[in-house]
This record gives sequence, C-alpha cells and structure tokens, in this order.
Amino acid sequence: MKFLIIPIILLFVTFISFTQNGILNLGEKLDANEILTHVAFKEAQVIVLGEDQHFGSVENKLNADLIEVLVKDHGFTDLIIESDFFALHQISQGEEGVVKENIFPAWSEVKEFEKIFDLVKDTSLNIYGFDSNHHGIYSKKNGVEFIVNQIIQLNAADSIFFIEKAESLLNLWIDDTICAFNKQRFCSLLDTWSRQFNKASFIHQELMNFKGYAQQTWADKTGGWRELVRLRDENMVKNVEYLLDYPLKERKVIVLGAKLHVEPGITAYSKHVDKSIGDLLSEKYKVVTLLPYVYEGSRGSKDYTITRKVSKKRRYTLAHQLAHQKVEFALIDVHVLTDKQIVYVKKENTSKYGNYLIFIRETQPAERSK
Repeated sequence: MKFLIIPIILLFVTFISFTQNGILNLGEKLDANEILTHVAFKEAQVIVLGEDQHFGSVENKLNADLIEVLVKDHGFTDLIIESDFFALHQISQGEEGVVKENIFPAWSEVKEFEKIFDLVKDTSLNIYGFDSNHHGIYSKKNGVEFIVNQIIQLNAADSIFFIEKAESLLNLWIDDTICAFNKQRFCSLLDTWSRQFNKASFIHQELMNFKGYAQQTWADKTGGWRELVRLRDENMVKNVEYLLDYPLKERKVIVLGAKLHVEPGITAYSKHVDKSIGDLLSEKYKVVTLLPYVYEGSRGSKDYTITRKVSKKRRYTLAHQLAHQKVEFALIDVHVLTDKQIVYVKKENTSKYGNYLIFIRETQPAERSK
C-alpha cells in the first residue's frame, strides 16, 4: 500500500497545480517549427493566419514566427495582410514607397513583427495589402490631406467627376474614421473643407450631404453602419481574389488579418456580410488555416468568440462545428488563456505556446476549383 501512496500524492499535486492555473493535461510548449510539423501545409497554396484581436503581443509573436519559418524554410514568398491595398500594390509594381509605412500599426509598430520587415529588406518576402480604405486608419497617409488637396486642385468642371469617383472610397473609410475620430471632430473637418467653396457650388453641397450621411451613420448602427461594413468586406474579397488570380497566381502565399475577415465559414455564424475573404479562400484555393480561438469554457474573456448552440446541454465553438462538418482544410485552434479562464483539456494533441492553448485538427486541403 505504501508503494501506491507516492504516485497518488504526485497525481494529486499535479492535478492541483493544473487546476490552479485553470488548465488540465497540457503538453509541452511549441515553437513555430513544431506547430507546422502537425499541419498538411506543403501542398497548400495559401496559409491563413488569423487574429482574435489586433495588438496582441503573443499573438503577433506566434504569427511572426510562423511567417519567418514559412518564408525561410518552405518557399512562401508573398504575404497579403490587412493593410493598404493600393499603396502596397503600387510599391510591388516598382513605384517608390516604404512598405512598413503602409502597414496597419498592429504590425508595423510592434517589436514582435520587426523581423518580418527585415525579410522584406533582403527581398525574401513581398507584402501586399487587402484593405481598400487606404485613406482611413490603416495607412500612415492622412485622409484629411488627401481630400483637401484633391478638392483644391479641382476646377468646377472636374468637381462632379471627383465626387463620383471619390464617393466609394469615402464610404469605405468612414466606418474606420468613426473609430479613429469622434463625431464632432469629423463633422468639423467636413465644415472646414466646405468653407473653401461657394455655398451654392456643387462640391459644397456634396460635402454637406456627406456630413449628413456621416451623422446618420453614427445614429443608425443597424443601417448605414452595416452597409459600410458590407462595402468594405466586399472590396477586400475582390482585392484578395485579384491578387491570388493575377500577380500571385501559382505562388505560395500567406494571408494575415482579423479572424472576422479571413476565417473560412465565419459568415455562417457572424452574419455580418454575405461573403468574407475566408469564404473565398475555402471555395477557390488549397488552404491551410492557423487561427486563434477563445476556448468556450473560459470565463471573463474579452476576446471575440463565435459559438453555435447544438443542443440544450452543449455549445460548440466554430472550430468544433467545422470539424464536425468535415470541412476540408487543416485547422489549428489557438485558445487565448487569461488568469480568469478555466480550460479543461481532454485531447492528446494539445500543447501550450506562451499564453495560448493549441489544439491541432487536420484533414487534407481542398482542391482548387477549375
């Protein structure tokens, strides 16, 4: 009997230590190379990296490590990131410009991502963008200066042409401008622009109409705001499809952005748009996804989680649903852990990376449609 006491004590102590951290049955810590050994990515055309939320240091480190390994060791040469589509495309065509200055600050201003820009400098990696609001908060360019300069350069004959051509871009970046500027400041800017023109002029009237549209957008979160989100996502899908079908055709590509944009199948649950980048990728290309998921058993998490009720007693995460439906792409679930979270793990292929819990589920990548 005494020979059983020590193992029982050790087991009890181990159980207590895990439950104190809210985690059971964790494996060893993984690095990017080890993660990729579990994924059928070699035949994939596209690797998708997603983020639960921007500016997460551990999340940035994980994605940066994966990109570095994929570029240096596995022949991936191009990254499409949630940043300035127009400016980065122009740079790729040989025009002057600094790649880093046209990348969203969630990556351009964090130390974990610095080594990715070193890969650009030594020409190992090309970076493209998929976000069309290149005059919104996703660029170092100043949207205010752009609009004012364009207006100043116009004569009366050109003004109608400018408004018609600029309207779609204005609609695209106003939703993020709402986040970046408060209502009073933005409307004040519109007033400043309009004062440069006669009140009876067409362009003055159009700027005032746009001010009214902006005010309505703030007031109507279920109408105008959703339309702006739809316009933005629709353009992002077209941008990615263009890049993969033309300049990056048959290339090995990495796509990085918020899960809400790049996660295959997410629109079936979020309903925020009819079709996302993730939907496009899973339909047309050989895809492997490495996406972070907040584990459903957690408490106190502020991260974005999508769940679907399957029965009265159990709720499945999107990851579980995709696996249950036998979706044909490799999937890594990365669950964010916080001090307040309690996670019960009952899977063999589970490991910890920083403050992430990684579940690995794998099938064969889908064949690209003809």
